[in-house]
Amino acid sequence: MKKMMMAAWVCAMLLVACSIEDNDRQQNPYLNEGTSQGLYGNNEFDGEFAINWMVNGEVVGSSLLQVSMGANVLELPFQWLHHTIFPDAKEVKWPEWIYEPDIWGMRIALTGYSDDTNYFTIKGTEHNQQVIVDGKTMDYTVYFSKDNSIAIYYKNWDAWSAITPIDSIRVYDETAREVVDVKRFTPAINLSFNSTKRTKARDSGN
Repeated sequence: MKKMMMAAWVCAMLLVACSIEDNDRQQNPYLNEGTSQGLYGNNEFDGEFAINWMVNGEVVGSSLLQVSMGANVLELPFQWLHHTIFPDAKEVKWPEWIYEPDIWGMRIALTGYSDDTNYFTIKGTEHNQQVIVDGKTMDYTVYFSKDNSIAIYYKNWDAWSAITPIDSIRVYDETAREVVDVKRFTPAINLSFNSTKRTKARDSGN
């Protein structure tokens, strides 16, 4: 039942966002047309939000979403991600030279809105990270869907949702200097997140 509800939610997000985007672009020529950010400051959706990462209706990690003339997620669900990429590894850890994992720049673009909702496409459809896997330095790149990566802000709930399907993951061995694996997912893995609360108010600009 939980998986069916999740699938329905994903389909609804995609269908509604596509419909709103097409209609609003025809009616409002001032909507952002695919630039990397295209957002002005002091929006009601600005601020910092706690989020839960989800796959198939299950929470697989948590992080923070920061929105201010753009959007950044401070951390992907790395525990789940590393198990997916390196299922047989005995140890996956961060290199000593990495203070913390790289932030994922979502690079959202406003594509439509209604009375209680704002709709965005996500232009940041790649994320690169380096890890140590059983003593070897590995560099991997996560490729999100370019067509179906969307985010929605709900005004009534002051909350964000997003879906960022993973199409493939490329793994590069830094020691051997070669690509050692390319994982392709058909269908794409429906990685998504929902915000649970606002942790910081928007910047008033004062």
